[in-house]
Amino acid sequence: MSMRPSSLLPNPVCLPIEVDPADLSDDETFWAMAEAADTLPEGEEDIGMEGGSSEVTLMDEDQTNVQSEQPLRLAESGQRADSAAYQFCPPAHWLPILRLFAKHACQHSLLPERHGQARTANDIYWDAINEMYQHCYINKLPDVWVYLWNSWYCQSRWNLWARSAYSASIPRKRTTMVVEALWRGIKRLVLHLYNRPLIDLALYAIVTKALPPYRLMLDHILKNPRAGRAASLSHMQAAFKQAWERLLKVPIHGSYTTDLSSWTCDCGAQKYHSHLLCI
Repeated sequence: MSMRPSSLLPNPVCLPIEVDPADLSDDETFWAMAEAADTLPEGEEDIGMEGGSSEVTLMDEDQTNVQSEQPLRLAESGQRADSAAYQFCPPAHWLPILRLFAKHACQHSLLPERHGQARTANDIYWDAINEMYQHCYINKLPDVWVYLWNSWYCQSRWNLWARSAYSASIPRKRTTMVVEALWRGIKRLVLHLYNRPLIDLALYAIVTKALPPYRLMLDHILKNPRAGRAASLSHMQAAFKQAWERLLKVPIHGSYTTDLSSWTCDCGAQKYHSHLLCI
């Protein structure tokens, strides 16, 4: 049985008309209804919705109550860009801003900067604000800075994405990354045949299809059915080993101070690696 809404409703098109398949919506009803309304027999009135569509058409064509110079919202009353070639953020600034953003996201008070410079979480926060603000100010990007401040760099938003917001330890994973990976697997492996499924169908698929693999994996970790064999490496351990072997081949330029007890190095590049290795 089809789970589409059109299968639960009677066919709204009762007239024998020919409709181009390209004009049909997903449930093959909307444009067909519009086509049927255009082909009503002569002398019959199109009732439409709530008293007829003729009133709606007249209201749409009436421009006497429209003030083109009056802003629709108070926020639109500010100074607008006069140039038709205005760009919110020109492409030449995309990469520099992205690099600054990645740098600010990876910094942490437990990871020393280059040559052992240590900073507190508060120092990292204010330095990041100043650095991004100065970049936008010098390159004349006020709108970009307004967006970055409201969505990323104000205190309430900073605590959601910056690694340095939690100074006691370094988070190993990011919540957004884990949630996106979980739902990507559900949409591609479980609900790949359904577009916008109903809530009961989505819950049934998650309970019966998505959760059992995680239960088997948890049972395998806790009970370890192959106790006599060497434990296989997890995905994170395999990735760590691969990165370690690759970095062993990279030549070292200069001398740096390392601390094995805290797993830190003063090279300044450790914070950018997913496993906190020097790159």
